[in-house]
Amino acid sequence: MENTRLWIQEKMALDEHLRQLQELRILKQELNSQYIEKRTDFNQVNQDLITELQNVEDGLEVVEDAIRSKSLEIYNSNPEEGKEIYRGIKERDSLHILYDEAEALGWCIDHQLFLKLDKQSFERFMKSLDDRDVPTFVTKNTECKITLPTNIKDM
Repeated sequence: MENTRLWIQEKMALDEHLRQLQELRILKQELNSQYIEKRTDFNQVNQDLITELQNVEDGLEVVEDAIRSKSLEIYNSNPEEGKEIYRGIKERDSLHILYDEAEALGWCIDHQLFLKLDKQSFERFMKSLDDRDVPTFVTKNTECKITLPTNIKDM
């Protein structure tokens, strides 16, 4: 049965696009195979470098975690001394808002604040409220974080 909803020019244009689509899909598959092959070759040739880089990244993570842990311990033992711990290592507090989204949406609608739950605006609003005004389903949680200096040699 002949499709009469399309003009001959439309059919020809669609046929050309379908031909191009098929060619591009085939080319993508071929290039993807080549990429995977070359990446595999690269990884084999540079295995020692990749292993060394991974070891250094693992070592960085261990040392950074140790500094953060020790610094947080030092800060918590005497927070009155301030947030500067040592040579650019600082304590930083970040306030997190924990809540049930369904209850938050209901609360927003009741208070005519938002028509839908805009999590970022809701959290900013909750952070700005005095603790006694925060709804019971919301928990304000302050988390201590340690920041490390980026330019150690200049200290």
